[in-house]
Amino acid sequence: YVSALLAGGLAVAQSTPTITSHISADTVMIGDRVTLTIEVDADVMQHIVFPTFDFTRNAPEGAEQQEPSIEVINDFAPDTISMGGRRVLLRKRYEMAVYDEGIYKLGKAQALYVDKNIVDTLIAEREEELYVKTFQIDSTMTTVRDLKPQMTLKLRFAEFGGYLGIAL
Repeated sequence: YVSALLAGGLAVAQSTPTITSHISADTVMIGDRVTLTIEVDADVMQHIVFPTFDFTRNAPEGAEQQEPSIEVINDFAPDTISMGGRRVLLRKRYEMAVYDEGIYKLGKAQALYVDKNIVDTLIAEREEELYVKTFQIDSTMTTVRDLKPQMTLKLRFAEFGGYLGIAL
């Protein structure tokens, strides 16, 4: 009886989906694109809902809305990577660009799963961080030059003749 109970508990533990995430590069330059990948290993009968990212910051009342530092460039559709027996591996990718330097904590990846009477949130073990570097511009050592030389035009009498007539 005890072995049947343990086997039943093991079967329930195996049916809980698992979630993993990784980012294509943890250190990038301003304007570079990175891909956040979330993978969920679930039962075929479980419905998985992936997150929608909105990085717009809520500005206080009366303040101007700020542009987000992280922008989702492409939100790829979920993809089925493999199927075996009753298990399915789903992958969701997000292509993002970052426009301010700093350290961004993207947090732990999350996804919602629905199974019969259970609605729960899956949370990845690893927290994703993104380091965004900038490049240094030394304007004291660089000479600024015009792209084109200034135009030189001949001075014509018609340009200032009217003013000369008014002055007399």
